[in-house]
Amino acid sequence: VEKSGYWNQMSDSRLKSLKRRFVVLKNNQLSFYRTAKTIAKGEDPLMKINVPDIVSVAKISQQGSTYAFQLVTQSAKYHFMTESERTTHEWVTTLNAVIKGSTLRDLATRCAPVEASISGWMTRVRCGHSKRVYASLVRQKLMFFKNADDTVPCGFTQLKGARIMDKQKMSSDEYSG
Repeated sequence: VEKSGYWNQMSDSRLKSLKRRFVVLKNNQLSFYRTAKTIAKGEDPLMKINVPDIVSVAKISQQGSTYAFQLVTQSAKYHFMTESERTTHEWVTTLNAVIKGSTLRDLATRCAPVEASISGWMTRVRCGHSKRVYASLVRQKLMFFKNADDTVPCGFTQLKGARIMDKQKMSSDEYSG
């Protein structure tokens, strides 16, 4: 995946603290430049963020910034804006897809099970359908496996900002007859 465009980096909530940057997503890395011309000149980027270091990317609603999104890494939170709602949506969607692909690619090269905080069998419910899976909590990701000894997950969910609840069993959950 390769994508580029202008983002406004917000240092804080004041509008005057916006810094316009040309951003390039290439080779699993986000590179930030002053302008598109600085790339042609061969200048080094002002900042780089490796995709595997990104914990989450999500749209946010912030006063004075209609098309804002937040990018969270292990060490920092960044707030950015683009020029349109469509552009913001494209970037958030693209970055989330690249993060997911990067995570699964990294795990596919493992030869041993992941080192998890907690693991066990659970019932995963999606769109009204339930499926029994083996789950492992690794950092802020809940990874799903078909078997307990699998090394490559069949999927995962980012838990940053998630709300987890224990489902209470109701009498209507039982099938009669």
